[in-house]
Amino acid sequence: MNPSTHFPTGQGYLAMPFVKEARPASLQTTRLGDGTAIPEPLQEQITFLDALLHQSLLELRGPRFLHLFNRFRDICQKLRDGHHPKLEAKLFRIIAGLDLLTCTRLVSAFDLSFNLLNVAEEIFAIHKSRKMEGTGHDKPTEGSLRAYVSHTRLKSASEWLKVLRATQIVPVITAHPTEAKRQTLLEKYRTIYSLMLRRENPTLTRYEREDIRDGILKEILLLCQTGEVRLEKPSVRSEVQNGLFYFRETFYPIIPKLYRAIENATQIRKREVSLPTFLTFGSWIGGDRDGNPQVTAKDTEETVIAQARLIFELYEASLECLIRDLSQSKYLVTVSKELLDSIQKDADALGPPAEEILLRNPHEPYRQKLGLMKLKLTLTYQAIYQQLHGLSELDPTPAGYPNAEAFEADLAETGRSLRSHQGHLLARLGIDALLTQVRVFGFSLAPLDIRQEAPQHHRVLHEIFALLSIHSNYLSAPEEEKVTLLTDHLKSLRPLISPTLRLTPAHQEILETFRNIQRIHQALSVRAIGSYIVSLTSKASDILAVMLLAKESGLCGVLPDGTYVGTLGMVPLFETITDLQTAPSVMEQLFTHPVYKRHLVANNHRQEIML
Repeated sequence: MNPSTHFPTGQGYLAMPFVKEARPASLQTTRLGDGTAIPEPLQEQITFLDALLHQSLLELRGPRFLHLFNRFRDICQKLRDGHHPKLEAKLFRIIAGLDLLTCTRLVSAFDLSFNLLNVAEEIFAIHKSRKMEGTGHDKPTEGSLRAYVSHTRLKSASEWLKVLRATQIVPVITAHPTEAKRQTLLEKYRTIYSLMLRRENPTLTRYEREDIRDGILKEILLLCQTGEVRLEKPSVRSEVQNGLFYFRETFYPIIPKLYRAIENATQIRKREVSLPTFLTFGSWIGGDRDGNPQVTAKDTEETVIAQARLIFELYEASLECLIRDLSQSKYLVTVSKELLDSIQKDADALGPPAEEILLRNPHEPYRQKLGLMKLKLTLTYQAIYQQLHGLSELDPTPAGYPNAEAFEADLAETGRSLRSHQGHLLARLGIDALLTQVRVFGFSLAPLDIRQEAPQHHRVLHEIFALLSIHSNYLSAPEEEKVTLLTDHLKSLRPLISPTLRLTPAHQEILETFRNIQRIHQALSVRAIGSYIVSLTSKASDILAVMLLAKESGLCGVLPDGTYVGTLGMVPLFETITDLQTAPSVMEQLFTHPVYKRHLVANNHRQEIML
């Protein structure tokens, strides 16, 4: 076959075969899309991984399948270089003669080859970036943060601080099981990536390189034998676990590095000012009833618990690292009085478990403080778990943290003590990283948005109004009549729904969702739940109906003293062309509504709208 391979530009890789044989890179005649030769380091990576792929296919599928695989690649490559009707017809004839199992294996082999090629490209990108950064020239690498900063009109740290304080970026994780790779596949590709990075070490012995090669081959063999798609519809729990994988493996560890890179690129670090928390995360997994009708109130509660459990585990692991590192003796360094006072205060509140921590590190105050913080985190999570499951009353463990801000305050006090006593670098590289993570993730990891279709809320109210003989046919009432009825009950201090009222299961489930949101707010934080998104919004009553159900669960409404509380943001989602056209008038009606105006005030005059 012709071993030449062309790289496309800009749009990723399409019909992109590896070279057929694992020959030395210098013998390859492969070219980039612009006709230039593939850089030698990248070609070496491609050749190495392609040889392991061939070995895997030969071992698992046999020589006939490997020949078919290479024949397909050869034809696809030629068709990509130019249209050949006869060659195209030949390809279709080959495909027509294949059985279903062979077709499946062939598609899987090509998918694996493309993913391995992506690994090679990522390794090369790192190699190229490091090489450019290592030259010592002042010009920043194209595509880097430094390059972006240099291209903007903002030139000073104060200008960047002003912009970042007014910026809010919230990537939202959603569940798309038909598009996402299984977690087990992601872990195997991550292992290959890590081993390929280790292989870059020029000091490795021959035996170490062979071990790395065998490790990569093992993962490729397993990938060939692992199902790529779920044969059953994923449960809500499995969707949640898949989303948590990205938080655990990527978002949590990378956030301090990203913030630090921005501080360096914008020169903010030189001013000793904390970077504003402009980047946080959100999630729909476990809260999106519109995307997955199987999501229940219990699923939402369990999702919040799973997210909290993960972030507490990550915080405790980070504290363990700090306990290991910050071994300063009080006989060799001075510690601030404020930190010593806080250690004593924690010890008094925590009792016997604290004594064990103090005795374990009798002369190392930073380890004492961090150990006490870890204990307080454990108690805090236990309290959250028990309260969400109805196993305890409010605030059962006052020795724990009442909120993430209290944990942040402990970290900040530790950092101030370090900075004041020859520990500036230790604070910046250790405490500051964890501080950034706490400010981004809080105690809930990511606010969980709830999404439900607008008609569902009206059906719930229709049943309630009928049971209570308030309105016999709410669903068929004109919009103006609905708004009047909803407004009257929103203004009323009298509850609409008694604790003993039972609805049909589907409608009772929607009521339980609002009650669970209130319990999550009390047990964890208002921040644990993001917005309540009302899909298919077309009129003002769609939002007012949600407000009324929220009011009945204590999430909003007028208090007996006349003040208004509103802890849940309602977000209209306008989807159809007609709804988009009427959206301005719907929002104007809400903004002038006597109760919704007060809800806006309670939410700092902030209104989120989705289109």
